[in-house]
Amino acid sequence: MNPYFSKQEKENFIRLMILEGITDAIIEDYEKTKKPDKQFMADLRRARTYTKKALDRRQSFLEPIAKQNFVEGMSRLDVLFVPKREAKQHFLEAAKLNSVIPFLAEDFKDWYEFMIEHTCKTCTRGDYQECPARRILMRHDIYPYDPSATTTCQYSYVQTEQGVGPVGEALLAAMGKSVRKEKP
Repeated sequence: MNPYFSKQEKENFIRLMILEGITDAIIEDYEKTKKPDKQFMADLRRARTYTKKALDRRQSFLEPIAKQNFVEGMSRLDVLFVPKREAKQHFLEAAKLNSVIPFLAEDFKDWYEFMIEHTCKTCTRGDYQECPARRILMRHDIYPYDPSATTTCQYSYVQTEQGVGPVGEALLAAMGKSVRKEKP
């Protein structure tokens, strides 16, 4: 099993945790009644036991960081049972929240530095308008390397007189793109 949860698996795991909690509450309620059916109670207890074993087993595969992130995420959740009409509204609000990923400024800075160094440093794309990294940088008003560039990407810092260098040439060759040599 994966050492992390996918989004769908996380949702299912939470549902299973809720099921375990509800099963506990149901068992407690039935134990308070007069003479509950023994087989019924035994089945409920087995359901709780096997649900707990499944939860424990799946969690044992998680990396410590994934487990910590899951626990922190769970601490921000509440279970809410509402009528369908209200549930639809909650789902719409949740969908809006899920369309944005919170990204720490420090993480964005790390991504930006890595991307600029490993992508823009050697980029000679002719279709730079289609570049997803450029689109993201422009959306977030990241100041370009060459704001006046019109025929190349404003974020590319390949100088035509310097070429892309041996690392850039190797990268372009690995990508199957031709390396244009400038005549002296």
